[in-house]
Amino acid sequence: MTGTKVKEINAEVNAALAQIAKKHGLVSFKTTGNIAVDGSRDHINGFKIKVEAVVSADDIDSKLVILGLPEGSFGKVITYDRKQFKIVGANLSKPKYGVSAIDIATGKQYGLVTESVKRILG
Repeated sequence: MTGTKVKEINAEVNAALAQIAKKHGLVSFKTTGNIAVDGSRDHINGFKIKVEAVVSADDIDSKLVILGLPEGSFGKVITYDRKQFKIVGANLSKPKYGVSAIDIATGKQYGLVTESVKRILG
C-alpha cells in the first residue's frame, strides 16, 4: 500500500467522522490516529480513533451569550472589516477578541473584537 493510498483512507475516515459529528449536533471534534502500513503486505495496521473536545452548538452559543452577544449568534454570517465571516466559537479567556470566526473566502479562523461583533449583530 502506498503513502498516497494511506492519505486517501485518512481523508475518507475524517469525512465520515465529520458526517457523524454533524448528525449528533457536534460542531468541533479532534481525531488522533494513524494508519501504519506493513511494507510487505497490503493491509491497515494499528488504526485508532480518539474523539476529543466535543462541543455542541448550544455550548458555544451559551458562551457567546456570556460575552454579550445575542442568543443564536453561533453560525451567523456577518460582514466585518469588509469581509464575510461565519461565527464558529467563543474564547472566554480572551474577552476582547472572544468571538472566533472563519473568513468565508479563505477558510482561516480569526478572533474578532467582541464589542464590534456585538454592534454588528445589534
